[in-house]
Amino acid sequence: MSAKHALVLSNVQRTLKNTLALSFTGAGQMVLGFLLQIYIARKLGAVGLGKYAIMMAYLAIFQVLASAGLNRLAIREVSRQRDEAAHYWLTTLTIQLIAAGVSWAGLIAFSRLIGQSPDVLRMLTIAGGSLLPYAVTNSAQITLQGVEKMEWQAMGQTVVYIIYLVTAVLLLQAGHGAISLAIVIIAGQSGGALFLFIVIWRLGWLAKARLQWHLALSLLRQAPYFFLMNLSVIGFNRMDILFISYFIGEAAAGVYNAAKLILQVCNLLAASYVDALYPSFARLFHQQKERLLPIAQAAFRYASFFFVPLALLIAFSAQSIIALLYHRPDYAHSALLLRLLIWQTFFFLSNAILSRLLLAMNRQDISFWVAFLRLLAALVYYSVAVRLWGTIGIAVAFLLASLTSLSMNSYHVFRLLGPALHIQRWRPLLAAVLLMTWPYWLQVQPYWFSAGLALVTYVAVLLLGKAILPADWALLNELVRRPKQLSAPE
Repeated sequence: MSAKHALVLSNVQRTLKNTLALSFTGAGQMVLGFLLQIYIARKLGAVGLGKYAIMMAYLAIFQVLASAGLNRLAIREVSRQRDEAAHYWLTTLTIQLIAAGVSWAGLIAFSRLIGQSPDVLRMLTIAGGSLLPYAVTNSAQITLQGVEKMEWQAMGQTVVYIIYLVTAVLLLQAGHGAISLAIVIIAGQSGGALFLFIVIWRLGWLAKARLQWHLALSLLRQAPYFFLMNLSVIGFNRMDILFISYFIGEAAAGVYNAAKLILQVCNLLAASYVDALYPSFARLFHQQKERLLPIAQAAFRYASFFFVPLALLIAFSAQSIIALLYHRPDYAHSALLLRLLIWQTFFFLSNAILSRLLLAMNRQDISFWVAFLRLLAALVYYSVAVRLWGTIGIAVAFLLASLTSLSMNSYHVFRLLGPALHIQRWRPLLAAVLLMTWPYWLQVQPYWFSAGLALVTYVAVLLLGKAILPADWALLNELVRRPKQLSAPE
């Protein structure tokens, strides 16, 4: 086997291993997160789910403040200096604990200024206490991801979601209302922090770790772009809920969130895939820059083959999915919203891969400006759309803003890496995207037959258009038949 082929194969194997570790445990998170929000939706109705969604939107923004912009920066640096992982963990933990205390105070002050209902104000004040254990959880997760111990990172998140679900069921069954959901967040983050602290101890990092102030200053000097980029990303992802809650109301926010929950599950799958790729991107750019291009090309193509038909199947079955999950008439409008929103999963995946490539190439400045301009574009789109078409307008604006950022990310990555994605390799995929939708437009019944026919069309066009290359089949054959003969390059 050539050195070039062995390198690609070993990186694919590592990515598959890490993706599976994140995805299997991520599947548990998805199930638990699904059950939690579905239980809230059924127990408290659209208004209760709306209050929960609003609380989580604000809390997610203040978690960015608590992370101090260190997440992706620390992952990149740890992946390049694994022997220093223990020092990075303790230094990151110290910074984020300080930032979490400041963020909690900021959230309490901010909750007094915003025009939300009394219940939401109380929920925000209480839930802010979760930022302190979040700092413990987050610092451990990013260090573990940097050394590619994805299984522990994912298990920590699973512990958080298990506690979320159990605590929510106990409190709501006891008759407590939406305000009690703030306590659920504190309990979950505290349990996850304890679990990951034990993992850090068992890995021996606790004994080896030294707080290095020069390292802290170095990280903080590099952090502003990462911080502002993360704030722009989270702000964009949560802004739709905040616009709906302000202009339409809490019930409409709950109906919209019921549809977006399915999108978030798909995006979690995509995030697991991209998170597994990021350490490899960073390491390859630092050690073997010439190999970054073929890995990036393969990452795009493999992901496209899976996520495009997944979005199609969910769009076909949106009405049945909503009815099956929520069992309440006040969520009927969620099906139409889901048919629109689900296509953002492909934009999310593409943007995530392109953004990680830019970060791996030390161009976090570009990633920041793309995220910031997307946030500004979304503000404009939402401001117009919510007044014209309500929640449907917000969904369309969400897609349009995602497409805007994809265009900017694509331009910059293509400029820096050259022809990273040959256009002829995308033609069969684009043709398949169009052709596989024809059973839907013809209204072929039943839905399962339409979906099956669409998938057959999709696979046929990919094969006939040679979108799946001979090298892909050879790579798959090597992964299946000879995994033990391969060793990862140092």
